[in-house]
Amino acid sequence: MAVVGEKVLVKEGSRTIQVTTMPFENDEGDLLFAQVKVDITERKLAEKNLRNTLALLRKSLGGVIEAMALTVELKDCYTAGHQRRVNDLARAIATEMGLPKRKN
Repeated sequence: MAVVGEKVLVKEGSRTIQVTTMPFENDEGDLLFAQVKVDITERKLAEKNLRNTLALLRKSLGGVIEAMALTVELKDCYTAGHQRRVNDLARAIATEMGLPKRKN
């Protein structure tokens, strides 16, 4: 039996079931336990799709920023490569400070 109130995920074939154990008292005052099972397969699939969409949006945003930087570099030859060098320097500083690669 799961710990009281603990939510445990169980695979039943291709389905994901969340099992929660909950206490209750009967009319005589005895402490009993019930397990509530909820099929969360659709929620898990939606969460996975959301993560994939977020990754795609981040990649797209990176592409847009890269295109804008290249456009600026093409227009102003005196600062060509400057954005890239600033990016490299900022990345090196963050690494030296021990910051995580991606901060949300």
